[in-house]
Amino acid sequence: MRDLAAFVRRLAEHELQEPVAARVMTGFRLLEVSRIVLRRIVNCGVAYQISGDARYARRAIGELQAAAEFINWNPSHFLDAAEMCCAFALGLDWLREEMMPAERFRLEEALIERGINPGLADPKAGFITIANNWNAVCNGGLAMAAIAVRHRAPELAETLVRRCIENLPLHGTNYAPDGAFIEGPAYWSYGTIYHIFAIESLFRETGSRHGLDALPGFRESALCMAHATGPSGDFYSYFDSRATRVPLTAMLWFGRHYDDPLVTRSECDVLRRIIAGPIDAVLSPENRFFALALIWLKTEHLRTPAASMPLAWSGDGANPLAFWRTEWTPEAVWIGAKGGCASLSHGHQDAGSFVFEAGGVRWAEDPGMEEYHRLESRGVDLWHKERWSLFRLGPEGHSIPRIDGAQPAADGACGRIAWRERPTPSVTFDLTALYPGRLTKLHRTISTDEDGVTRWLDAVEGLAAGSVYRFTWVTSAEVLVGDNEVVLSRGSRRLRMAVGGSRPVSVRILDHTELLGRHDTPMPEIKRVEFAMVSQGKGIQIEIAARLIETAAGSGQ
Repeated sequence: MRDLAAFVRRLAEHELQEPVAARVMTGFRLLEVSRIVLRRIVNCGVAYQISGDARYARRAIGELQAAAEFINWNPSHFLDAAEMCCAFALGLDWLREEMMPAERFRLEEALIERGINPGLADPKAGFITIANNWNAVCNGGLAMAAIAVRHRAPELAETLVRRCIENLPLHGTNYAPDGAFIEGPAYWSYGTIYHIFAIESLFRETGSRHGLDALPGFRESALCMAHATGPSGDFYSYFDSRATRVPLTAMLWFGRHYDDPLVTRSECDVLRRIIAGPIDAVLSPENRFFALALIWLKTEHLRTPAASMPLAWSGDGANPLAFWRTEWTPEAVWIGAKGGCASLSHGHQDAGSFVFEAGGVRWAEDPGMEEYHRLESRGVDLWHKERWSLFRLGPEGHSIPRIDGAQPAADGACGRIAWRERPTPSVTFDLTALYPGRLTKLHRTISTDEDGVTRWLDAVEGLAAGSVYRFTWVTSAEVLVGDNEVVLSRGSRRLRMAVGGSRPVSVRILDHTELLGRHDTPMPEIKRVEFAMVSQGKGIQIEIAARLIETAAGSGQ
């Protein structure tokens, strides 16, 4: 805690040297500016609370005063206004002792004019009832704002608080039924932190959490994020997420609120790494809530004996997930796999895909998201018809089944039909809906046996004679193709993949660069290995069994 407090003070000292944010749009968004303002309020506000140093308070107040003079907070993209509402609500609460009455009056006035009134302008605005992250961010940010100015605008406050209580459960459907969060790790972090803000703000205002912390799967979603972090420290970057593991401060709230030492300790491993390094990594707008770790970290969890963290976890629902590892060490075998549907919020065509680590190496990977503004500024229709033509988002960038040149169905819902945790983990996804009319059954089973061998078995029925079934594997390792086997290598590590099937399987390395469009981000390290079988009109199977092998240096397993 001392190290963490010192790190937050360092962040605040950096903010003292920075000029206040200016209203500069990035495409049609003001979001980055709102997040910079919010980061400075959180860093300086928390530093002020723990130190009493008025310099931090005055710096944060200056940031709010500058944002109060913006012509607007870009309500046409209401996430921008909602995050600014959050910054003002926190600032008005945390910094009140350092504000002159006239300063406070002006900031409250700006919050009403630029945040609350636009948020109430359209009672049918989409963000009010949508089921994705917009619901939590906009309803949560507006509820915080309303509570901050309730003494000046009690009727507005009442309207927004009630609206939040009524509609936030719709965001809660992303966690149901058992924690497999639909929108991916990045949007779990985003939507969940605002869901928490709403819970805590409403509790302080009304004395009740209104059941918003007891929605199906909400608590369990923190375990999902812990297991979605591989032994390497990187995420399974499904949907619009990146592999790089950033601090998830919300995890510490879950650990405290539900008194769950396992969740707390899993996040503290990340905290220790962060505070041992330079502050630059935490100065991005993406990490604007980092300093809240000082509020939510329950230190008793660090003094208790380490409990045995479960090795496997799986969740069902619209985007089912399965994770397991052989142990909680950097060298462990680890699998992350999913079903789902590409047409879900922030979806990719990745149903049936997986990531795989062993011996400290990620052997199968997901390229993750593309940067929105870079594509939008080039005229790419990222959210509609051109989405699936992008390598990272469409089928080409994922380790999924392919049939001839057919495009997987974006609305094909692929469920989890079998899950076993003990004695050895195994999951089966029904991927038949990816290719309607092309086959009658497509099941993918992934398992790891007691010897650490991980197996993939694709079972296909009803595929027309002459059609080619392909199992693709995306990797950045070096690839050597042999007789009925593929050997991947990275550094001194080697992974042997034995290949078998109901008929001969051909193996080749595909040049993915031919699949990249002019808008795709280059990925020179990525390779695609293809395991293919020609159908004879009967049921077919392809099996891959992977395990680490000894090297000349004896570093394998």
